[in-house]
Amino acid sequence: MFSPTKSTMALEAEKQETVRKMTRCWAEPEILVRISTDDATYQPPGAPPIAVDEFVSTIGAFATAFPDWAMKTEVLGFNDDGTAEVTTQQLSGAMKADLAAFGPWPAVKLADAPAAIRDGFEAVYPKETATIEFTYDGKKIKKAVWHSVEATEGANTTHVDPPSGFICLYTLLGARKKIPLFNPPIMAMHYLAKWAKKLGIKM
Repeated sequence: MFSPTKSTMALEAEKQETVRKMTRCWAEPEILVRISTDDATYQPPGAPPIAVDEFVSTIGAFATAFPDWAMKTEVLGFNDDGTAEVTTQQLSGAMKADLAAFGPWPAVKLADAPAAIRDGFEAVYPKETATIEFTYDGKKIKKAVWHSVEATEGANTTHVDPPSGFICLYTLLGARKKIPLFNPPIMAMHYLAKWAKKLGIKM
């Protein structure tokens, strides 16, 4: 339940501030620990849900390989249940070092990447929408699930299917065949979601 000492506007402002802090996670991965509950989960596009400590390790691996990676965020609005709809956009910057393995995802050496990547290609991914669940006071994130692409204007990864998420990244790095199979396989889930959207079925 929401704190009776805060108005709805104040509570939404608190959540806005929490999202703003999340935006800094690429430069400061440990901030996720401070703004997440102990049992929080994050589900990036094309990946299974992961715990906050694993998400911090994931961002750390990316931040080493892509030191200029940044994220833009915008809160679109709040749902009746108190969750927020948030768009995020990833700007990778150039790959400057090897991408270390993280969780079940394999390592990719810069020397093995396609010429465009070695020459400094900077990916601009489409805006993606996530539903974020907060604690009652809005100061911490309990769950974040990225579930749809919001807009592709300005993105330079639209030639890849999908144009965002881990599958897209590994495709750009020439390592799509290295993608692990989860249960259920993420590639199968990607195409299932794609066809469901065409048929107007919500997943």
